[in-house]
Amino acid sequence: MTGEISLIQKLDAFIRRHHRTKVLRGLLLSFVTLSVGALLFVLLEGVGRFGVAGRTVLFYTFAAVAAVVLATQVLWPLAQWARLSQGLSHDEAARIVGNHFPEVKDKLLNTLQLQRQVDNAQGADVTLLAASIDQRTASLRPLPFTSAVDVSGAVRMLRWATPVAALVVAGVWMQPDWVTAPAARIVQHRTEFIEPAPFDFVLVNDRLEVPAGDAFVVIVETKGDELPASVTLESGNGRFRMERVKPHVFRHTFPAVRNNIDFQFLANGWRSVNHTLRPFAVPTLANLRVQATPPSYTGLPSVDARNQGDVTVPEGTPIQWTMQVHDTDSLRFAWNDEWLQTTRITGNTFSAHAVATTNSTYWITPINDQLTGDSLRHRIRVVRDGKPSIRVEESKDSTSRKKMHFTGSVQDDYGFSRLAFVWEVVERGAGPSEELLAAGGGTPSLTKGRVELEVPQGRRGTFYHMWDVRELAWREGDVFEAWFEVWDNDAVHGAKKVRSTTTRLEAPSAGDLREERVNAAESIEENLQDAAQEAAELREAMEAMQERLREQGEMTWQDRQAMESLLEQQKALQEKLEEMKRDNAKKDERANEFSEQE
Repeated sequence: MTGEISLIQKLDAFIRRHHRTKVLRGLLLSFVTLSVGALLFVLLEGVGRFGVAGRTVLFYTFAAVAAVVLATQVLWPLAQWARLSQGLSHDEAARIVGNHFPEVKDKLLNTLQLQRQVDNAQGADVTLLAASIDQRTASLRPLPFTSAVDVSGAVRMLRWATPVAALVVAGVWMQPDWVTAPAARIVQHRTEFIEPAPFDFVLVNDRLEVPAGDAFVVIVETKGDELPASVTLESGNGRFRMERVKPHVFRHTFPAVRNNIDFQFLANGWRSVNHTLRPFAVPTLANLRVQATPPSYTGLPSVDARNQGDVTVPEGTPIQWTMQVHDTDSLRFAWNDEWLQTTRITGNTFSAHAVATTNSTYWITPINDQLTGDSLRHRIRVVRDGKPSIRVEESKDSTSRKKMHFTGSVQDDYGFSRLAFVWEVVERGAGPSEELLAAGGGTPSLTKGRVELEVPQGRRGTFYHMWDVRELAWREGDVFEAWFEVWDNDAVHGAKKVRSTTTRLEAPSAGDLREERVNAAESIEENLQDAAQEAAELREAMEAMQERLREQGEMTWQDRQAMESLLEQQKALQEKLEEMKRDNAKKDERANEFSEQE
């Protein structure tokens, strides 16, 4: 059995070398076939410059041929060599070896067949057969079975592969573009390649991006040996003749770009590569709402301005901005010389807060990752709470020197918190006069005073005040000053006070009193003289009427009319006397305010 094992091993070595030789031959055959096919396809593409469809056919045809050749000539023999599939059997190997060595012919095959008979014999005596097999094996063992492998096919393929390889190397070395460019177009068969023109379309624009909705000007320059006189731009909207800016430079304007635009340049039958103009989102402020709540003391209504950023508010007013944006990642809010913090309420809504204390300017700038939007500038006009104003008119009482009447009006931006009447003694006399002392006057008990008045409601108001100074003990030479004070309701800086004009009141001297009494007496005497004269005239008229009636004996209609006229004159005289009496009493009372009777 040792000889059998040795014979089988020699056949196995023959089989392995046989399949190895087939793999080498398949590799060489595949190289020659695929190289020639590739050169043929490259030549076809180089001459024909097929479109996408033609290059796709070439690509998949070459891929199919390559797959078939590699599968049948390389992969299958390789699998047989690795014993992954059924290869050359021992009997087939024996026949090939027998044909190669004529001296053994069928002896090797017969020996293998006898060995199978011995292996299949069950209980029979096979001693003689085994001896014959050993003898045959011994005679076959010296033969070199591996030399029976036919390598002529591999050598022939090597002769073919060598010039093919030389041709490929020479082509790639000497004219690489002739090989690599068509090959690249076949490999990238889905990509559209433009045949090189005798000139180049050079896009001047650095970036084909534009803010959405904006116009975009595309500029192209032609460079080369044969330059076209005009250039046409072709897009999905049609063809447009480009405007010539200067020699060999042309431009075209895309208005309001909102979607991607694919376009090419055409000139003299040549077409450029495809370009795409892409719009990008622009951060914008869509809606602006300004809400201002004036301080409560102003009584002003709240301000709610929409899409109107300029507002006028009182000083100290809190303001809230609500801003709706589009395509915005963040919002920059510049308030005078500082940055105001903004808060995102929802995905596209921001808010900001501030208190208006002075006239202010602010800018709102929307921002995204591609662009900073336009800055919108607005103003906040702040109205400061001004001082209140007061106007007072005074009038003296005709019946009393110790009464002063004041009528006034006040005005303020928003209202008042306090109104007061103030007086004080600013000068002292040397001492009480005899007449004042006789009237019971002494040293004044008060030197100043303040009277709180009712506060007017609203922004404007009027007031009335009567100052009765009878409680003050005047003396000759004393001087009083009086005025009004009003405060506004400013809750930001505190109430502001304004003072009215000052009224000056001087106590009468003894001479003034005497002169006034003299004037009053003279006025009374004059009025009495006028009344006495009117009474005498009326008496004479009435006596004449009585005398005429006695003479006539009866009263005519004219007499009745004359009598009624005299009675009316008498009644008017009586009323005049009563009026004189009252007027004289007032004058006497005024003249004697500081007399002992008071």
